[in-house]
Amino acid sequence: GAPNRGKSTFLNATVGKKRSIVSAQPHTTRNPVNSYYSLYQKRLIFIDTAGIRKAALIPRKSIEFYALIRSLRAIESADVCLLFLEAKVGITKQEQQIIRLVQRKKRGLVLLLNKWDTMKEEGVSLTNYTLALRKEIPYLGHIPILATSGLYKKGIYQAIEKALEVHGHLRTRHATARLNEILIRALHIYPPPMIKGKGIKMNYIVQLPLGSPTFAIFCNLPQYIPQTYKRYLEKQFRLYLSLEGAPLTLIFKKK
Repeated sequence: GAPNRGKSTFLNATVGKKRSIVSAQPHTTRNPVNSYYSLYQKRLIFIDTAGIRKAALIPRKSIEFYALIRSLRAIESADVCLLFLEAKVGITKQEQQIIRLVQRKKRGLVLLLNKWDTMKEEGVSLTNYTLALRKEIPYLGHIPILATSGLYKKGIYQAIEKALEVHGHLRTRHATARLNEILIRALHIYPPPMIKGKGIKMNYIVQLPLGSPTFAIFCNLPQYIPQTYKRYLEKQFRLYLSLEGAPLTLIFKKK
């Protein structure tokens, strides 16, 4: 997340010791801090990263510049990313770019509305806040959003449990018969468009053995499938498969 979003406070509250320096001064964390933690007989590694600002604002070869590079590498090394938003601030354009980066890297994602205690004092409803956020940014539809407060140790374990749940979605293998059942239903509801007088025929779908949910659909004219139809199919598979917080990739191959 951005500087001063409460990442280090959250980490210290989780592991029960001061692993990261907490300060109101931004950029206190410069190198990723790895912390080992056990929960539910699982061994976890937390990576506390430096705050991520817009690259154009950071002087080249400065300490912050190299801290940014290490933070971006941490995203690549993670299975699931917890993106810290400050509840009072909402979601900034920079944080939207971080979301898109995490999605491009095919990592799991959970959004944390940190410092939620400041919103509770104002009587803000979490349900209404979340609905407004999803309405403002539609592609957050499948990403879990939780309220947390590292300072008061609220929502911490729920966040970890949700991250573990998302990790499970990344690793789940789905039966081929089930996938083809969803595909047939989707094709029946909304058939593929005609292209140059020819119908697009989708024969079958299989899951590929990759680190995130990736499915190959075999069809006759993969190069002509519109993006709108690809998005429709993605929504259908998200509707029937448990993929909250996980990326979903559809690959169309010539049959």
